[in-house]
Amino acid sequence: MSDFKIVHIGNGSGQHKYYGDDKNYKRSSNTIDSKIWKCPSVISRPGGGGAAWHGCHPNCGSQYGDRFSIRQHGDRVYAHRIDSYNNGWGMNLSFKCYRIDPYYENPSNGSYCAPNWAADADGKGVYNKPAVSRASCMKQCDDKGPSCKGITFGKHERHRRGVCVLCTSTSQRKHPDWDHYAKKPPKPLQNHSHPLENTSQNLGPDAHPVACLPLAKGQNYRASFPPTPTRPPHRPPGS
Repeated sequence: MSDFKIVHIGNGSGQHKYYGDDKNYKRSSNTIDSKIWKCPSVISRPGGGGAAWHGCHPNCGSQYGDRFSIRQHGDRVYAHRIDSYNNGWGMNLSFKCYRIDPYYENPSNGSYCAPNWAADADGKGVYNKPAVSRASCMKQCDDKGPSCKGITFGKHERHRRGVCVLCTSTSQRKHPDWDHYAKKPPKPLQNHSHPLENTSQNLGPDAHPVACLPLAKGQNYRASFPPTPTRPPHRPPGS
């Protein structure tokens, strides 16, 4: 399982005024859960004042100065170009959004957590508890917080089927009755190779980067946007 997900916006065709202002936005073709994934507030070329785009023109390079303001609403992501008055673009825009919650690695087949097995399993009486689903076991681990390092789960075809063990250690040993799923915390945002920057440097008069607000556990992503600045009317030369 990855700590990022690619959001696909595409080119600038099919934009709409989703938010009741004078801006046109292009909606992502795929969906993401905003309680799990957080997107950059500004997308640009590498070093262009925002998080780097993932895909654009064929043979894409740093010669393209397109910049985009990004919004999340519900399970969709919206992009608005902020370096151009006509707001169109030709690139096949996509970019990375990052996890803001813990996640679980692919299972270590035939493994269980050690050396605290006596306390984590035998001491908790897990063998006498009703079988649960793997998702339910992972949720129990999430609810327990950082002290739970992962789960060991009884294999479906074995006699420990559906037994859930919340592990307090990361070491593992082999046993055919179990699969182990290590819990991985989200990486600190500042350490991503494509940092989630919130900057308005050199973004032009239409720049509206998202003001990112702290997220409490289980809280939806929220964003605030500054008011749209007024632009002086165009006057022809010599007037």
